[in-house]
Amino acid sequence: MNHIKLLAFSALLAACDSDTLNVGQSLTENVDKLALQDTVYYAHSQTVLVDSVLSLTNTCWLGRVMDPQTQSVVQTDFTTQFHPIELFYLPPADSIASTWADPDTTPPTAIEAADSCDLVLYLNAPLNPADSLVAMKLRVKELATPVEEGRRYYTNYDPVALGMLRNDEGAIDVEKMFTYKDQTVEAAHRDSSGYQDIIHVTLNQPYTDRNGRTYSNYGTYLMQQYYSKPDNFRNSWRFSHYVCPGLFVELTDGLGFQAQVTNMGLRVFFRRYNEGKTSQRASSFVLAGTHEVLQTTRVTNDRERLRQLAEQERGWTYLKSPAGLMTEVTLPVEEIKAGHDNDSLVAARIDFQRMNFGTSLDRQFGAPNSLLMVLEDEMDRFFLNNLLPDNQTSYLATFSSQTNVYTYPNISNLVTQIWNRRQEGLRDDPQWVEKHPKWNKVLLVPVNTIYNTSGSTSTLVAVEHAMGLSCTRLAGGPEGSGIGISVVYAKFSN
Repeated sequence: MNHIKLLAFSALLAACDSDTLNVGQSLTENVDKLALQDTVYYAHSQTVLVDSVLSLTNTCWLGRVMDPQTQSVVQTDFTTQFHPIELFYLPPADSIASTWADPDTTPPTAIEAADSCDLVLYLNAPLNPADSLVAMKLRVKELATPVEEGRRYYTNYDPVALGMLRNDEGAIDVEKMFTYKDQTVEAAHRDSSGYQDIIHVTLNQPYTDRNGRTYSNYGTYLMQQYYSKPDNFRNSWRFSHYVCPGLFVELTDGLGFQAQVTNMGLRVFFRRYNEGKTSQRASSFVLAGTHEVLQTTRVTNDRERLRQLAEQERGWTYLKSPAGLMTEVTLPVEEIKAGHDNDSLVAARIDFQRMNFGTSLDRQFGAPNSLLMVLEDEMDRFFLNNLLPDNQTSYLATFSSQTNVYTYPNISNLVTQIWNRRQEGLRDDPQWVEKHPKWNKVLLVPVNTIYNTSGSTSTLVAVEHAMGLSCTRLAGGPEGSGIGISVVYAKFSN
C-alpha cells in the first residue's frame, strides 16, 4: 500500500466538509488505485457599491461618525415598535393612587395617571472608548403609522422622507443631550459590575393623541388607553396599530459616537393603593422594544465618496459596513472543471488576505469579524429568508487576527453547484451564460452572527447584515494577479 498516498488522502479528508467525507467513504477501500492531483487557479475580484441592505435585524444602531477613508459622515438611526408582554395587565382602575384632573370633563374629574414616563436605550460598548464622553444630541419623534409586517425594509428606508412622522402639536418630539458615559450617574454606581450604560429620555411633557385629546404625559395616555380598551394590549399588532405606532430615534448633533442599542423600553411609573387603601406603593410597567417587534436601522452616508473608493484601480478591494462596499469574486469555474469530467473535485481552498491601512489611527474602523460568501444572485434570498450558511452555495469565514486572513477551507461544493447549474442551463438555452452574467460570481458580505449557547455548545441561529462600523481591504482587485484557489482532484487509476 502506498502510505504516502494514504496519508495525503487522510489529510485531505480532514480538511473537507461532511459532504466530501461521503466521497472518501466510497474510495477508501480502493485507496491504492486512488490518484490525487493538486493545482492552483486564480479568482479575480472587484469592489461593488451597495445601495442598501436589508435592515430588519435583532438590534438597532445609533451613531454619527467621520469615516476615515471617505472623510464623510456615516450616520445610523432607527425606528422601533414596542410590545406588551404576554398576558399584560394593569391593576384595577380604582386601585390607582396616581391621578390627574382631566380638563376635558366638566367639572374636571380625577383619572388614573402616570407620575412619569421615560424611554430607556441600553447600549453596548462604543466604537472607540475615547468617545465615551463626546457630547451628542438625539431626537425622538412619534410615528404616525407603524412599520408594517410583510414589507421589505432596507437601510435606505427613510420615515422622514416618507412622511411617516407625526408633526402636529402635542405629539412626542423630544430632544436629549447625552454622553455614552452618563455623568449624572455616580461613578461608583456607573463602574459597578451590574451597571449597563443607558440613554434616558423623559416623556413627561403633555401629550396629545391623534384624536386631539391631551394627557398629562405619555404614560397617562398609555394607561388610559388600557383602561378604555384593554384588548388593544393583547398583542404587538393591535398595540402598534391602535395605541403606539412606534418611535423614530435620530442623532441631530455631535460627532464621534456609535453604539449598538441592545434593548430598549418605555417605562411608566405610577402609585397604587394597598387593598384597604390605607397606604400607597410605587408601581411601574415596561413596554419592550425588542426583536419580537419590527425595528429598522437607517444608514446615511456619502454615496459619491463610496463610489470613488470602489472605483480605485489598485491591487485590492474594499469591505465596508454598514451598507457600503462589498467584494465581488469571479470564480474560475470553467478552468477548474476543464479536462476533469471524470475526476472528483474534493477540495478547493481560498484565502483572502487582509491588507492593513498602514496607520494606527484610533479612528480607523476595525475589520469585519465575519464574512459571508454567497452566490451574488442569491444574496437577497439568503437574508430575506433568514437562511444559514449551507456549505453548498453559502459559506462563513471568521477573521483570524493571527494570520490576517479570512479562510474558506473547502468551497468545492460551491464550484460543483455553479458548474452543474451552467451545464443544465446550456442544455435548455445556448445563450444561458450571456443571460446570466453573474453565474460564476460570489459576494463577500460583512455579517453579524448570532449563536445560542447551551453549556459548552454554541449553535449558529442567525446571520444578519453587519450594521456596525467596519472597513478593510482585501488583496486582489483589478490590478492584482489573482487570488489563489488550491484545488485537489481525486480519480481512480486503472
